[in-house]
Amino acid sequence: MRLIRSSMAGAAVLAAAAFPHAPALPQAQAVHQAPAKAAAVPPFEPVEVERDVPLPSGVTLTSSQGVRLAPDGRHVVMSVVYQGHEHVGAMNLDGTGFSCVTCGKLPTARGNEVFPDGRRLWVERVPEDSGAAGSSGGIADVRYSVLECAPSVYDCRTGKVLPVTFPIPGLKQGAQNRATQLHPDGKHIRWTEVRTLEGPRMTIGKLVRRGDGYRVTEPRVVNPAYTLGDDPKGWADAGSYYEAGQWMDGGRTLKIGATGSALNYDIFTLDLATGERRRLTTDIDYNEGTDPSPDGRWISYTSARGLDRMDVFTQLRRPPFIDMAAFAQIGRVGLWNNRRCMNERWLMDREGQRGTYGGQPVVTEDGWGIRSWSWLPDGTRALIAEEHVTAATGTPGHAPEMRMRVLRFPARTPVTPTPVVDLDTIDLSRSTVPYTRYRGVASRQVHGRTVHGAGGGTARMEFTGTFLSGRWEVRYDHYSDDGESFVSGTESLTTPASLVSATWRADLTVTGRHHGYLRGDLDVRSPARFSGTVRSEVDGRLLSGVPTQADCPGVRRPPLSLVVRPAGGGTSEVRVTATVPEDPTPRPVRGATVTAGGRTAVTGADGVARVPVAPGGRVTAAAAGFAGAAASMP
Repeated sequence: MRLIRSSMAGAAVLAAAAFPHAPALPQAQAVHQAPAKAAAVPPFEPVEVERDVPLPSGVTLTSSQGVRLAPDGRHVVMSVVYQGHEHVGAMNLDGTGFSCVTCGKLPTARGNEVFPDGRRLWVERVPEDSGAAGSSGGIADVRYSVLECAPSVYDCRTGKVLPVTFPIPGLKQGAQNRATQLHPDGKHIRWTEVRTLEGPRMTIGKLVRRGDGYRVTEPRVVNPAYTLGDDPKGWADAGSYYEAGQWMDGGRTLKIGATGSALNYDIFTLDLATGERRRLTTDIDYNEGTDPSPDGRWISYTSARGLDRMDVFTQLRRPPFIDMAAFAQIGRVGLWNNRRCMNERWLMDREGQRGTYGGQPVVTEDGWGIRSWSWLPDGTRALIAEEHVTAATGTPGHAPEMRMRVLRFPARTPVTPTPVVDLDTIDLSRSTVPYTRYRGVASRQVHGRTVHGAGGGTARMEFTGTFLSGRWEVRYDHYSDDGESFVSGTESLTTPASLVSATWRADLTVTGRHHGYLRGDLDVRSPARFSGTVRSEVDGRLLSGVPTQADCPGVRRPPLSLVVRPAGGGTSEVRVTATVPEDPTPRPVRGATVTAGGRTAVTGADGVARVPVAPGGRVTAAAAGFAGAAASMP
C-alpha cells in the first residue's frame, strides 16, 4: 500500500475579506511547440440530474460503457442482456419503445453505433474460440459486422448481417483490431490495430460495401512518422504508446491517447487537415476518454485525477522511449487491479489543462461513477450511464449496479453543432502515414544507440525482439530535456510472451530542480496478476506499491465554500467557490443558489451573489453536483 497519498479536503469557509484572484496560468501547449498566451479559466457550474431513464423489465446493461445516444438525438442504443444473451437494444430516450435489434439475427452481439442513415448498426462479436471474453483491455480476437435493417435500426423488422474485413483480418493473420469508431460521415472508421510484432497502430480507413460484406480500404496510420537519429523527439514519437480515440469537430479532429512522458497516458488532439497535434491533459495520472460538446468548445473526459492510479510510476518524469512495450504491461496492471479508481468524469473547456486547472469532476451522487456520456444536440443536456462503485467493483462474480440518467446544465444556453466534415475532402497526407510505410519501433532491433538530451546528458537504447517477445532498455546518464532536471539510471521491460507475462524494472534518480527516485521490479501475469514492488519519491512526495482497490478513496462530490462580506444597504456579497482534486485554487461556481433570510439569488460567472443577511443570519449555498455549504454572518 502507499505510504503517502495526496488528497483534497474542503469545507464551507466564512471570511469577511476581499475576494482572492486566481493567478495567470500557462495554457496547455501543443506538443513540441512553445506555449501560447494563457486562456482565461472558466468558472465551475452546476450539473443537474434532469431525470432517470428506466430500462424495460427483463433488460439489463452489459456494461455502463455500452450506452450511446443515436445520431437522431431521440433514441438510445445499448449493449444489453436480454432473454439470457448479450444483444444490442434500442429504445426512445424516455425509456419507452424498446426493441432487441440483433435478436433473431445474431446469437450474441455488442455495439451501440448507428450509421448516420439510421438503417445500419456496427456490431462487435468475440468468437467463443478466441480464448478471451470481452475486448476491452483484453486479448480477444474481436470480429465486426454491419447489420443492415429495414425500415430502421430502431424498428429492425428485417435485417442482414454483413461481415467487415480489415486490412489484417484478425489475430491469426497478425493483428487484433480493437477500439473502433465510425466517422460522423458514415463512410470511414478509425481503430487501433495491435500488430503481433509491432504493437499498436492508430489507423483510419474507408468502409466500402462490396458484395456480401464490407471492406476497410485505403488505410492510413495516425502514429507520427519518426526518425531514429540523435534527436530525442524522434525516439519519443516512436516509443510512445498510442490508441485512437474519439472524433471531434465534426470529424476533422481525432483524439489521440498517448503517453506524453513515461507511463503517463494523456489526451492529445490531431487536426487531420493541418497535422497539428495538441496536448490537452498534462497531469501525471491517467486520462483517457473524451466526449466533445456539440460545438467543440468543451470536453467531458475520463481521468484518475486525485485518485493516484499511476502516480507511483509517473511522478519521476522521463521520456516515453520504451512505452510501446512497457505501458502495454503496466497499464494493464492498473486497469484490472483497480476498477474502483479508474476513469472518473471531468468537464473541462477545450483549452485543456493549464496550471493546476483541469476542469471539474462530474459526480451526481457519492460513490457513483459515470462510465458513458453522450451530449444531446443542443449542448445543454447529456445522456449518461453510471455504475455504483464499491469495494467489490470488478471482482469475480460481482454484478454491478448501473443506471441511465439525463443531465442538464442550467447555466448553459443552446449551441449549434459543428457540421459534419466529409473525410474525403481532407488531404490526409498532411497528418497521417501511408499504411505500408509505417513500421512500429517495437519490432526494430536497436543496439547501443545513444541520444543526447536537449538539456544535456544521454540516453542509450537497447531494443531486441518484437512486441510479442522481446526486451527494451533505456539507460540514462544525467539526461535532461529542459536543462533543469537530470535523470540517471535504467528502465527496462522484458517479455517472453507479451500476452502472458512480462517483467518491468526501474532504478532511476532525478537531480537538479527536482529530486527523487523511482525503483521497481514487477512481474506481470495475464490477465490481472502481478508480484513485486514499486516505490518512488519526488520532491518529498513518497508513494509505494501498485495502487489497488483497497487504496481507492472513491468518488465524491466536491464541497462548496462560502466567503461573505458586507456590501452596504443591508445586503452582503456571497462568493461561492469549490476546490477539486489536484487543483488547490478555489474556483468560482456560477449558477449556485444562495439563500439567506428567505431570499435567494444566483451567482454569476464570478461566483458572487447579493442577498440580505442580518448579523447572525444564516447563509446557504447549493449547486447540483457539489456538496452544499452553510455559514452564519458575524
